[in-house]
Amino acid sequence: MQDIRFHECRQRGTVDFPIEYHYINHSHPQYEMPFHWHIEYEIIRILEGEFKLILEGKEYLLKKNDIAFIKDGNLHGGTPKDCTYECIVFDFNILRQRSFLTDTFLRKIAHHKISIHPVHSKSSITSPLTSMFDAIRSEGEGYELTVLGSLLLFFAALQQEECYSKSKDSELKTQKSIEQLKASLEIIVTDYAKPLTLQELSKACGLSPKYFCRFFQEYTNRTPIDYLNYYRIEQACYQISQSEDTLTDIAFRCGFNDFSYFIKTFKKYKGITPKKYQMIWKE
Repeated sequence: MQDIRFHECRQRGTVDFPIEYHYINHSHPQYEMPFHWHIEYEIIRILEGEFKLILEGKEYLLKKNDIAFIKDGNLHGGTPKDCTYECIVFDFNILRQRSFLTDTFLRKIAHHKISIHPVHSKSSITSPLTSMFDAIRSEGEGYELTVLGSLLLFFAALQQEECYSKSKDSELKTQKSIEQLKASLEIIVTDYAKPLTLQELSKACGLSPKYFCRFFQEYTNRTPIDYLNYYRIEQACYQISQSEDTLTDIAFRCGFNDFSYFIKTFKKYKGITPKKYQMIWKE
C-alpha cells in the first residue's frame, strides 16, 4: 500500500527527462494535498475552480488559469474547491544542463540568491506554460523539446517582468521555523497510525505544547490534532480507493481504534460516510 508521503524523495520522470506530470480532479484518490516538500521544483496550473495553497506558512487563493511556482524544499499543502488542476514536478538541473549552465538568472535561482514570486496570473507569464502542459499531456513526437523550450520561455518572462526578489536575511528565521514544523509533520506521516499526543508532537519541535499549538496553527491554519485527524482521513481515503480491505481494517490502520469515531471524523472532513465513499469508488 502506497502512502501519501510528507518528504517525497524519488525519481521524477526518467533519468534523461526528470519531469513528472500530474492531472488532478475530484475523482483522483489524492485530490487533497497534505503538507509535504521535495527537492525538485513544482509548477501548478489551475484549470477550473479554486485552490487554497499554503506555502511556507502563507496562504494564497488560486483561481482558473493561475500558476503557482514552488521551489525546492518549500513546505506546501492545499485544499481544492470544485477544482481541477495539473502540475509538473521537475529537477531544475534539466534546464541548466542543456547549454544554459552559465545563465546568470537560472544560476541565481538555483543558488537561492533570488526568490521567484509564488503566484502568477499575467498572461505574459502563464502563456508559455499553456504550451508546456499541452505538450506533456499529449506526449506527441518531440514533446520533450516543447516542454524544455516552454520552461525556458517561462523563466525568461519571469526575468523580463521582474517577478522575483532578492533573498533576505529575514527568510532564514522563517526557514528555521519551517524546519521545526517539518519535524512534527514527519512524525505525523511516519506514525499517524499510532496514538500520537500533543506532547510528542511538540517535543519534536523543542517547544512547549501551548506554544507549539499556536505555532503550528500559524503555519497550517489547523491545530496539530485537527491536522493529524485530517491526515489520517486522507490516508483512509487513499486506502479505500486502492484496496478491497474492510472499512474496519482501514480505520484501524489509520489510527482509529473506535470505528464510530472514525465514521464521525470521516464525515467531518469529507461530508459523507466512509461507506458512501467506498460505494462511489466501486461504481
